[in-house]
Amino acid sequence: MEEVLTDIKDIAFSASRFQDNLKTRFIGRYLNYRVATETTMKLALIESGIPPNGESSWGHSKETVKFPEGDMGAPSGTIILADYQFGGVGRIVGRVWESSKNKNLLFTMILRVLSYEGIKINLLTAVSVARACKNLGVDAKIKWPNDVYVNNKKLSGYIVKVTDQYPVGSGNCVLNIGIGINVNEKMAEDEQKTSLLNALGREVDREILLAELCNIFEDLVPKSLGEVIEQYQSFDMLTGKHIIVKEVPEIEGKVLEEYEAKVIGLNGFQLRVQKKDGKIVDLVSGEVSIRPQ
Repeated sequence: MEEVLTDIKDIAFSASRFQDNLKTRFIGRYLNYRVATETTMKLALIESGIPPNGESSWGHSKETVKFPEGDMGAPSGTIILADYQFGGVGRIVGRVWESSKNKNLLFTMILRVLSYEGIKINLLTAVSVARACKNLGVDAKIKWPNDVYVNNKKLSGYIVKVTDQYPVGSGNCVLNIGIGINVNEKMAEDEQKTSLLNALGREVDREILLAELCNIFEDLVPKSLGEVIEQYQSFDMLTGKHIIVKEVPEIEGKVLEEYEAKVIGLNGFQLRVQKKDGKIVDLVSGEVSIRPQ
């Protein structure tokens, strides 16, 4: 019997509705849905065939999880999605990702790629989120290194973790891409984050949004790095702007240096900036904010 969605508000994610809107060959074709979990990224590590060592609190081991591809773990394109996370984290240690139940999109995608494709996948993730949201009618922009903004407020963020499942020197790797998008959660006007509900004034079908994101993502995978960078730049909100840079190592979370600079543009996945003394620097990670005029 066909599942009918009568009201978007407070309804759990519909896997069948999502699948019905997919046009992909592999992205999203395997879906592991959870009503609630600590974090989809932890589940993705298990599903990808790399159980955590010494973390019995995660509740699974490789021996107790059934993998669609046997010992190799979940197939490329698998999505682990939850309607609620009680331990969601951000890119920098100590940051959290908070979300109300059944309101937003919280998921991790497992991708098996050649090692050299990591930069391209990182960039096309941002492009996929921005394009899917733009197709709904919002002016989505990408803020380096891995955020999507609408009306100068954060709408979405993602993290990419590389896991070493394959033999050293094989040229292969597994990417676990954790993505959070604020969809139907009402945000206060004085907050630095926003949602599609705030931006559009209406609720959005999460299943269709995720399917659209997956469709775009798969279309971008075979593109060259140059083509992906071109699309990324079309959404870039920083080039030419004067910014404040906070160099924050992701594994430590402490600000090592803070300075003003002007953004020159993207250099691979690094952000090329010019300091006030004229020195050119390529940022690998950190936090940037547009300097008030």
